[in-house]
Amino acid sequence: MKISILNKGLFDQKASAVALGFFKEDVKKKSFPSNWKKGLTSKIATVFSQKDFIGKSGEAYLLYPGDKAFPSRILLFGLGEKKNFSWEKYRRAVARMTKRLDATESSSITIALPGEKSWAEFNPLKAVREGAQSILLCRYSFNQYRGATKKKEPTVKPVHFSLVRKGNSSLLDKEIKKGIILGESTNLTRDLINHPSNYLTPTRLGQIASKCGDKKKLKTRVLGPKEIERLGMGGLMGVAKGSDEPARFIIMEYLPNKGLEKPLVFVGKGITFDTGGISIKPSPNMDQMKYDMSGGAAVVGAMAAISRLGIKRNVVGLIPTTENMPSGTAYKPGDVLKMYSGKTVEVLNTDAEGRLVLADALAYSLKYDPAGIVDLATLTGACVVALGEHAIGMMGNDEKILKAVEEAGNNTFERVWELPMWEEYQEQIKSSIADIQNIGGRGAGTITAGAFLKEFVEDKPWVHLDIAGTAWTDKEKPYHPKGASGVGVRLLTDLAANWKRNK
Repeated sequence: MKISILNKGLFDQKASAVALGFFKEDVKKKSFPSNWKKGLTSKIATVFSQKDFIGKSGEAYLLYPGDKAFPSRILLFGLGEKKNFSWEKYRRAVARMTKRLDATESSSITIALPGEKSWAEFNPLKAVREGAQSILLCRYSFNQYRGATKKKEPTVKPVHFSLVRKGNSSLLDKEIKKGIILGESTNLTRDLINHPSNYLTPTRLGQIASKCGDKKKLKTRVLGPKEIERLGMGGLMGVAKGSDEPARFIIMEYLPNKGLEKPLVFVGKGITFDTGGISIKPSPNMDQMKYDMSGGAAVVGAMAAISRLGIKRNVVGLIPTTENMPSGTAYKPGDVLKMYSGKTVEVLNTDAEGRLVLADALAYSLKYDPAGIVDLATLTGACVVALGEHAIGMMGNDEKILKAVEEAGNNTFERVWELPMWEEYQEQIKSSIADIQNIGGRGAGTITAGAFLKEFVEDKPWVHLDIAGTAWTDKEKPYHPKGASGVGVRLLTDLAANWKRNK
C-alpha cells in the first residue's frame, strides 16, 4: 500500500481527489492557507457562505470544481471545534476521508493536514504516523472464506499527505513507515482472531507466530504437549485434555539489550475456541468464541510490531494456547490441578479456563526476572457488563506499571479503567480442599479473576487487562470494521516504546 508525502504543492499535481479538513472556526472566518490558489478558495468560500458545509465533526461535502487546474474531486471534511480536537479525532477523520474517497472513481488521494496555525498541537511527524496507521486500519477487510459470493477486491489507491509545514522529508517518511508497521501488525492480529477455529488451531497459531516480525531479531519457540507436561503446566494441560487439538506454548523473545536490562513480559490468553467445556456455554453466539484467543493474538501482533520497529527494549511474549472442549477426557468441575508454580487449584467451573492457562504462563514469566508483566485476555463476561465495549478492565499490583499502561492506553485510545484489588477479593478464591479455586462466586467476577492471576506473579510488577468487551465489535467504527478490533497491539507497542529501563 503506497502512502507517501506529497513533495509538490497541494495543487501542483494531478491528484484525482483531494481531502481538505476544516475546523468550524476556519469555515466561519473563511480562513485558508496562504499557498492555496485563489480560484479554488473562492469556490470553497461560496460553499461556506451558503452554509452547505459548516465544519461539523464528521461532516463531508464533495465538490467538483469543473476546472482542469484543480483535482476533479475535492472533499471538504469537518473537524469540529479546535478546542475539542484530539489525536483520536484526527485518526477518525483520516479514516472517514479515506473511506469516502475510496468509494469514488478517483485513482489517487491526497489528504491535506491542518497546519500549525489551525491546530496548536499539530506535530507533522505524529500526524503522518497516526494518519498512515489509520489508513491501513480503515481499509481492512476479511473476505478469505468467501467462495461464490466473493467480491473483487477494490484497487488500493495511493495516498499522499500534504502538509502546510513539511519539515524534514526523510523523518516524515520514517514516521509513515512506523504507522504502516503498526497498521499491518494490528491487521495481522485481526486476521488471527477472525479466522474460524477449524483453521486457526493452536498448532497453526504457533506456525504463524514463528514466521511474523523481524525473524533475525525475534526468536520464537513453540512447545508441544510433551514439553508442556514436562514443565508441569497443569493448568494448560488440564484445559487441553478435552480437545483432540494438541496444546501449544508459544515463546517469543526480542532481546536487543540482552543482559543489560530486565525485559517486559507480555502474556496473552490463546483459547482458539471456547465451548465452556463440561460447564458448557449456551448456544447463541457461541460462534464468536473463536475470538477467545484475542489476548494471544494481540501479543503476536505486538511482538511483530516491536521487532519490525526496532524498539530498543527487551520484550518477551508468552502465549498458552489450546481449545476448551467437552469430551470423555475433558477436565471436570471438582477436579484439582497442580500448576507450574506448584500451587493447586480446585476447578469449580470449566468455563473459567482462561485464568488457568494464563496462570501457568504468568508463573513461567518469572524465570525472566521481568521488570514488568502485562497479561491480556478476553477473560470475563462480567467485564463487558461493567465497562461495555469502550474500556479495558485493568487491575494490578504496582502503581508505576499501572500508570504506564494507562498512559499507553490514552496515547492509542485503547483506554483502560482500573478496578480495585483489595484483600477481600482474595478471600473469595480460597478453596476448602486446594490452595485456591478458579472462581470466586457471582459477585465481582472480573476482579476475582484478577485476584486469581495475582497468585502467580509473586511480587513482580504486574498488570492484568480484561479485553472481553473491546476485542470484538458488532458495529462498524471509523477505523474498526465489524469483528475483531485488534485491541492491545498498539497499546503494548506504545508501552514498550516508552518504558523506562529497569536494570
